[in-house]
Amino acid sequence: CKEEMARLSGRLSGRLSTPLRRLSSSSSRGGGPWLRMYPEVAEALRTKRRGIVALESTILTHGLPYPRSLEAAKAIIGTIRDRGAVPATIAIMDGAVQVGLSVEQLERLCESGERGEAIKCSKRDVAAVAALTRRKRRVVGSTTVAATVAICAEAGISVFATGGIGGVHVGADESWDVSADLVELGRSPVAVVCAGCKSVLDVPKTLECLETHGVAVFGYGTDNFATFYTTSKREAPLRADRPSDIAAWIEATKAMNLKGGCVVAVPHRSDEQHHSDESLAIVDEAVRRALEEASAALTKVRGKEATPWLLKRIDELSKGRSTEENVALVTRNAAVAAAVAQAASRSATSGLHPRVVAIGSSSFDVVSFKSGSNAHCHGGVARNVAEAAARAGADVSFVSAAPHDIQQHLRNLGVDCASCVTVEGGPTYVAVVDDRNCPPALAYEQFDPRGDDYARDQLSAVRAYSLRRRKKTAGAPQGGKNDDDDEDPNDDRAASPPGSPGATTAPSQSSHRRVVIVDADLPDEAFEVILASIVEGSDDELWLDPTTPEKAPRTNRLLDRASLCFPNSQEVVAMARTHPLSKDTRDWADGDYDAAAVTLATATKTTFVVTRGTDGVLVVSPDGAKTHLAPEHVVTAPAPASAVGAGDTLLGVAVAAYVRIFDFRKDLLPRALALGMRAAELTAASPSTVHAAISPAWLEEAALFAESLPLPTDGGGERGGNSTTTNRTRRKEKKLDE
Repeated sequence: CKEEMARLSGRLSGRLSTPLRRLSSSSSRGGGPWLRMYPEVAEALRTKRRGIVALESTILTHGLPYPRSLEAAKAIIGTIRDRGAVPATIAIMDGAVQVGLSVEQLERLCESGERGEAIKCSKRDVAAVAALTRRKRRVVGSTTVAATVAICAEAGISVFATGGIGGVHVGADESWDVSADLVELGRSPVAVVCAGCKSVLDVPKTLECLETHGVAVFGYGTDNFATFYTTSKREAPLRADRPSDIAAWIEATKAMNLKGGCVVAVPHRSDEQHHSDESLAIVDEAVRRALEEASAALTKVRGKEATPWLLKRIDELSKGRSTEENVALVTRNAAVAAAVAQAASRSATSGLHPRVVAIGSSSFDVVSFKSGSNAHCHGGVARNVAEAAARAGADVSFVSAAPHDIQQHLRNLGVDCASCVTVEGGPTYVAVVDDRNCPPALAYEQFDPRGDDYARDQLSAVRAYSLRRRKKTAGAPQGGKNDDDDEDPNDDRAASPPGSPGATTAPSQSSHRRVVIVDADLPDEAFEVILASIVEGSDDELWLDPTTPEKAPRTNRLLDRASLCFPNSQEVVAMARTHPLSKDTRDWADGDYDAAAVTLATATKTTFVVTRGTDGVLVVSPDGAKTHLAPEHVVTAPAPASAVGAGDTLLGVAVAAYVRIFDFRKDLLPRALALGMRAAELTAASPSTVHAAISPAWLEEAALFAESLPLPTDGGGERGGNSTTTNRTRRKEKKLDE
């Protein structure tokens, strides 16, 4: 096959010099005869609702033995899926470039490497091998970094994950052996997330060559440039600390119509089980010896055979350690790439932000410790949820009756308060807690000096928001502001210059996807308005927070319309005692939260998330299936600290992750809840109702490096198994230099 491909390449060399863009027809980018999109990839490109991560295929046919290659492919694909992005493995088979593979195609690709029927394809080989595979169906082409980058640019994919890029080989001053990866990176606006260049290369010359071709090189969370297998001490030209930094580069590159790509060099993690000092030392020694042998055999091993020969020899010398290092690094790079792709997708659809609407109470919280000290802060379930979701980067509307200072505090975080009714004073919530580490309240009481007046103000706020929503059903304008973004005359940010902390950019189009969160601290009439004119007849998801055992039964009337209910163990029992479908089924005892959640979930077809303090949460699906999510660790913090607001923080950050990171995917709700639990740990260890350290960057990093997030399975073509997870990292926060 290789000989015939070479002959065919020679005959066609004069005809294949047209740009790769000609591979697909100009009238139908995804449906051209030479470029075939897997349906899931085509849909993600069309809607831009999910990020896409491209994957090369040479590592599966020439870098790993079968069946380890197939296992690794599934793990890498699973890692990308677990983070909400779409994997797109690229290969050449059946007479076309395939962008995204089915399960059968993935298995066939890996098996072809074992049988020697896979041709390693750089960009120069793509057209020739595609033509060859039309005549010889058993032959497949596996793409290198250069070929994959070129195909990504053609397909419109901005993010690509791999192990390491090629570069300038040692001895290139005599052999002129310089990888096509560097040249193609200078032509294609693609972000390549990798572990730097392979350590068997001449790293200084590789960096110089990247600079010559105009390729941006970022150290990810570090000032150093990583190298594949080992850690380099060479300084990277640029630094990026979070996925949104790379997403901003992608957006700016497109806006300026620049053609060059970037390398995101992800460093090694010495705290991972695959990266022990002993393991890295063995691999380092194997690399050194392999380079010496390659230098002695320079005239025999060169060209595109050089890298496979070196990698195979390193694997032999390290007794298989380098292969596992390879897989671990690629899997980690895929996780970073998925976060970058999702961030880029959110940036591309910034005018279509999913909206979180928090409707309910606002109060002043007083936490009184037995030692005599007190903590004062803004509170109220809906207010706390709105703050937590906004701090985690969600686009939030708050609907309540609230004093001006509470509204302005939320506006400073970017929360829309245009439907709030401004009041003087409001309810005060007093919690008495012990001074030990984060116990539940020993006693609590709520004081509401305005009584019925405050309830009427809450109802006015709900009605005001309902009127704003009717604009959409009557016909929202094309472009302009979001239908939830009416001008707020009380917003002190009106005069804020662009880029200032209080400034926001108005969305360009109406949003159509929302999660409406309602707490139980509302008058009865407000629930009727919510049901009749806010969520009924829309695609909004309704989430309920029962608030307290005494108020929890109020939410029963909304359960049939709700998709999620978020009680604690006492509140769910109170709901079961009063709901028409469960109150007569048994004599509900205080400890029957498990059975109560199952009964209500199956009767109302609502997912119940029962919070249980330091024991984590119990998730009960509408079919009665139960999942227990344990917290990452039990909080221990110096006194004084309270758990007041921890549950609200959990809900607020979970909904932010659900809409921002996981794009409303219900199968990934447990991951969103796990992120919420991590945020709740911060709040529980502090006197505040929502910890100020929560931020969009915090959420992105927590989603990327969470130690024990559950990994749900998901259907689809490139089905992946459970991904390997990584330990949490704590990196110094630095901003990307302008």
